[in-house]
Amino acid sequence: MKKFLGFIFLLSLSIFSFSYMNISLDSTTIQIGSSASITINTDAQTIFADVDFGGFNNPDIIFDGEPVKDGKANLIYLAPFTPTEATITFTTDTGESTSQKINITNNVLKGNKISLKVVKLSGPNLYKEKGNDVWNPLNPNIELTEGDEVLVAEKGYLKLSGPNEINIDISENTQMLFSVLREVDKKIDFRYKLKKGVTYNSINKKLLPGSKFIITDNQDVAAGVRGTRFSFESGEKCVVRVYDGVVQVAAQNKSWNINPNNMFIADPITGKNSFDKVDIPEEKFIKQIEKKPEQTTPPKENKEQPKENKETTPQTETKVNNVQFGTIQKDGINYFVYSFSPEFTFGGLSLGIGFSAYQKELGGTLYFGAPSEILSDNILSAITLTRLGMDFGTIYFNYGKSSLYTMAMGMLVNRYYIPYSNIFDVGFRMGGIETFIHIPYEIKKLYPFDVSQSSSMYIANLKSDISGNKLDLNYIYEQNDTSAHFNHAVALAFYRNIFNFKTGIEVDGLMTDKGLGYGGLAGIFFDLPPFLQLTAGLSYSGDNFTPQFIDSNYEYLKNNNKLTVPNNPYGLGIIGNANMIFGDLMKSEISYKKFFNESYDVLSGSLAINIQNAMESLPNLTISGEYMNKNVTSLLDSDTYLKIAAFYPIMGTNGVNLIYSYDAEQGKIVYSVLFENSPF
Repeated sequence: MKKFLGFIFLLSLSIFSFSYMNISLDSTTIQIGSSASITINTDAQTIFADVDFGGFNNPDIIFDGEPVKDGKANLIYLAPFTPTEATITFTTDTGESTSQKINITNNVLKGNKISLKVVKLSGPNLYKEKGNDVWNPLNPNIELTEGDEVLVAEKGYLKLSGPNEINIDISENTQMLFSVLREVDKKIDFRYKLKKGVTYNSINKKLLPGSKFIITDNQDVAAGVRGTRFSFESGEKCVVRVYDGVVQVAAQNKSWNINPNNMFIADPITGKNSFDKVDIPEEKFIKQIEKKPEQTTPPKENKEQPKENKETTPQTETKVNNVQFGTIQKDGINYFVYSFSPEFTFGGLSLGIGFSAYQKELGGTLYFGAPSEILSDNILSAITLTRLGMDFGTIYFNYGKSSLYTMAMGMLVNRYYIPYSNIFDVGFRMGGIETFIHIPYEIKKLYPFDVSQSSSMYIANLKSDISGNKLDLNYIYEQNDTSAHFNHAVALAFYRNIFNFKTGIEVDGLMTDKGLGYGGLAGIFFDLPPFLQLTAGLSYSGDNFTPQFIDSNYEYLKNNNKLTVPNNPYGLGIIGNANMIFGDLMKSEISYKKFFNESYDVLSGSLAINIQNAMESLPNLTISGEYMNKNVTSLLDSDTYLKIAAFYPIMGTNGVNLIYSYDAEQGKIVYSVLFENSPF
């Protein structure tokens, strides 16, 4: 009987010594930068909470806990600005604990793209459109949209306005990229990346639930709001000053709410975050940004127009700059081509319909369509699809001329492209993950329908952002292993971007017909758009590996069976590239590789100068040249590639290009004439 009573006593003691917890929350799946209300039902006195990603509206709950009132404790979870799965651990004052997982997603609104208008403008300001590397002067008539990038130089100032009474004041020495600008059912998805500089943001009309206004910097410090006034500064440190409302900030996977008249400071070098009172009053801060700008008012709308005509609609743009006739080489065969293909852009859709014809020899039979094995003398075959581009935010698709591809840090694939050919690129991006596939097929004719390969090489790419560290993985598949001497290749890079310096490593491997080839690079990359780009590093080339093996000349060498894989490793060496652009006056590129073991080096470069922009009294000519030499013993030898051209515009950006090139096999200069686009 005593044993039985003792057992009952111990059982009762255990029941009354341990607390229970029942967790309930709004949803287990929420958006980045949003919040979730959590209720804990318990008989404990105090609840403590900790989380691996995100934070709480009361950060003291981690150490001091949250008092339980009437058997309940309430707290608000703050989601980070990157998609992930967060685990919240709850602990009572008696030691019991439980956990709750929350899925953080990043969904871009699938609505219409919105635009930003220029309200005030002074000093030198530039912008470039999505997919375009050319910076153009910004004027009051230009509306900025998703994918556009802005550069406000020294002594410059810019003020932009958008829907929901969103205003952004942009200080001098500031560069920013508008990554998402969407609207649907009065909900806004507004995001930009502040690469450097200072902005002052005011959202005077509170955004609807489900909306986003998010700013990030190069170190993945982020701030998000629904209605407030605050500044965001990206430099050696990231500083967020809050003047009105509450701003949620995040850094290093943690989130906090910043109240009015307070500021948040993130130091990427030390990894420390701090909180303090605002150091600059709001009025003084605004004056520092403006610096007495020259106000420019955009053209006024016609008040007599009906209201529906005042709404912003996608702009239609037509480009008639794809005109070409002359001799080209495709797949090792020379053709004389005639091509005209205007391109239309409507919102996120780009469409190019062209008229193409060609001859196998000048004066020979005229065939219609792009050069193909299937010959057609039907004039309907001349109608070709030259461009089709669609961007849905998360997914994008592009068919058109081959771009320049530099994968990872450029050790294996550097400025590769397919001359005079079209390709398919399909991509997907969400949060810190982005991927695309390069498919080398082109549509030769619409009638009869003719599709064929434009190259035998495929590329797949995956990029991921891990706490500010960039992982870049690339897979290359080459069908024509007889001429290319390899089937499979991989390029993997891991780097970190600090103040526009990319510092990291790249490791490469390819399976050649002689066995495994391998190499790598450890170096830095510096970018000051649009003026200067530098790459320098220590390289290693092992067995069966040539640095930058897949380059601009790869397709030509492959089609003419001139690609070679070295028998012996080059070993340790140095590599450097420099690109410089001075507006429409000059652009140049120079590259040098030197290997210590084999005394092997490669020198290459290009230069284009617009003569008239250098001196107005001179004719409107552009002089350009390209040069590459391996084992540099003399300027012209059997390993030399040299081209010098003089371009004269006739219609828009199209004109006659007189090209002189050095034939290394024959050891003499040859020339050709093409009607094509300007080198600029």
